[in-house]
Amino acid sequence: MKHPKEEELIAYHDGEDAGREGVAAHVADCPECRDELERIDALLAALNAIPVPEPGEDYGQRVWQQISPRLPEKRARWWDFLLSQPKPISWLEPRRWVAVGAVAALVLAAFIAGRLSKQVVPASPMAAADTSKVRERVLRERKTSQHFQRAAPRRRLARRKPPLPANGDGAR
Repeated sequence: MKHPKEEELIAYHDGEDAGREGVAAHVADCPECRDELERIDALLAALNAIPVPEPGEDYGQRVWQQISPRLPEKRARWWDFLLSQPKPISWLEPRRWVAVGAVAALVLAAFIAGRLSKQVVPASPMAAADTSKVRERVLRERKTSQHFQRAAPRRRLARRKPPLPANGDGAR
């Protein structure tokens, strides 16, 4: 016959449902386990009878003083530098040089990748025809512009109003 473990007897004492029927049947049949259950009942009753002392106002501070030396040192998070007091920066630290080198290597790699990935488009006969059309249009626009520049003084003269008569009556 398998005896229940001490944890199972404590769970039975506390009224937990898991395996309760099996433990109850075994305790009823086994005087050894019944004595163990009575011993657990007496011990837990004695513990419940002891008054719990008030921790006091400085309880948290006392506990912290006792456990803080045993705690591992807290690692700083990467964003803590935003919240902390400014410290002098030493640019000669090796990890800073590694970071600067890594950034420079990334910039150089991006530059080279951009230069190598540029596709050269071969000149097609259509592109040459388009270029000649554009050239002709630019020349035509230039000639038109020159024509208007030469004609502008004549237009200004043609738009001028004749001078008013000397008598000042304003009649024409």
